Amino acid sequence: MWLAEYTASPHTLRSYRKEAVRLLLRATRALGKPLSSLTREDFLLYERFLAAPTLDWADPDLPRRGRTRRLFDGPLSERSQHQALSILSGRLTYLMSAGSLAGNPLALRRRRITSVRQSRRVERYLDHKLWNHVLASVEQGPRLTERMHSTTNAVAD
Repeated sequence: MWLAEYTASPHTLRSYRKEAVRLLLRATRALGKPLSSLTREDFLLYERFLAAPTLDWADPDLPRRGRTRRLFDGPLSERSQHQALSILSGRLTYLMSAGSLAGNPLALRRRRITSVRQSRRVERYLDHKLWNHVLASVEQGPRLTERMHSTTNAVAD
């Protein structure tokens, strides 16, 4: 049901399906639980697992498809972990709204502003000499534009 909402966007569909499969297999294989029984603590463990998947999940000798497939190429970056958990939270919210789940354990997740976003911030500035040049150039420009001049004259008439 949930994935059907994304059929118009193949890239999103593929990404969302991958995250859903990873979680379902982790829940059933490692925890022996259905999705509806996962707790907040289970998701905390899952978050740590995303940062360091075990070899049976990331072994390069495993095929990319099939029953015993490799689901990870290695640990997920912090940004990819955040994206995976956001996708899964959206899925859980969808299932909750549809009446299939009683609640969303990921709704309790603390939203972190990651250092990734902050590290991409670039500050630009003008040194004092250049800033003074900009101010002087502005001061040399006309005080009134043609439009402002005609508006001022129209008001005075």
